[in-house]
Amino acid sequence: MALSQSARKTIEKEANAILAELKITKPPVVASLLFSYIEKKFGPVVEAPISSGSIGNKKIEGFVQSGKGMFIIGWDAKREKSIQDYIKIHEVGHILYNHGDSFRKSVGGYQNSEEICDYFALCVVVNPKMLKRYWKINQNILSLANIFETSPAYISKMLSYQGLSN
Repeated sequence: MALSQSARKTIEKEANAILAELKITKPPVVASLLFSYIEKKFGPVVEAPISSGSIGNKKIEGFVQSGKGMFIIGWDAKREKSIQDYIKIHEVGHILYNHGDSFRKSVGGYQNSEEICDYFALCVVVNPKMLKRYWKINQNILSLANIFETSPAYISKMLSYQGLSN
């Protein structure tokens, strides 16, 4: 099930508020900055890169585990850096969704957590406000991907969500 327009707006608002609190006004946004936000709000973050891309027989892109007042965020360290940051920020979304009651309630309870966290990561990595500002200057997806230090696919996806195209 796709996220509603209302849920997307709520997620964008949450991403914008976090970026504003962190005083991030231009790309790129790196995951370590959001880890510091989580540490202030909820507790320590331990980074756990997975060099094999799997745990046992299970292939993973990322995971978050909580306990004893801390969060362990793991990700596939074989992926390119821009994808790794997206995965880590997606996992930050799970922390916000599972531990930030107002965020969870405003986007519809426990439904669609993967879609919610995907869109949250997209809104942080390719922030709609920043993208619109840069889109006015440069409508080349590859150039924008370089500016945002992310995948052209993420740029294209956000352009589509924002009703922009070239």
